[in-house]
Amino acid sequence: MTRTVISQTDLAAKASEVVERVRHGEIAVVETSGEEQVVLLDAADFRLLQALAACATEPPEPTEDISHDALVLRRYLNTEINLGKAAEELGLSRLELQDRFLRLEFLSASDPPRWRKHSARSLLSRSVPEPARFK
Repeated sequence: MTRTVISQTDLAAKASEVVERVRHGEIAVVETSGEEQVVLLDAADFRLLQALAACATEPPEPTEDISHDALVLRRYLNTEINLGKAAEELGLSRLELQDRFLRLEFLSASDPPRWRKHSARSLLSRSVPEPARFK
């Protein structure tokens, strides 16, 4: 996952470029005086992260409050559905969902099924790499 830090001034000057880069999988962290203020990420990636967080914090039995995305992700984590079915239910292509999982480090390119052995909690506890500076 490419994580770039940008100042508010640079964001204002290069908003279109930043939005386009975010739409293609980059995460932009907006800083002021060296302090993180806002994180910009693709809407579908945000939905997946929200669903993963819900899987980690919600009880094992579905409740009325859990989102459709979280239910789909939970079914996939529990191997009740395959990647293609999960993608279909999330409104994505199988390859797009796989790419997002790889980019967000939900699964490994060398062993895609392996990540399901991890709980949602352990996936959320991974450390975030140091960001690159916006150029």
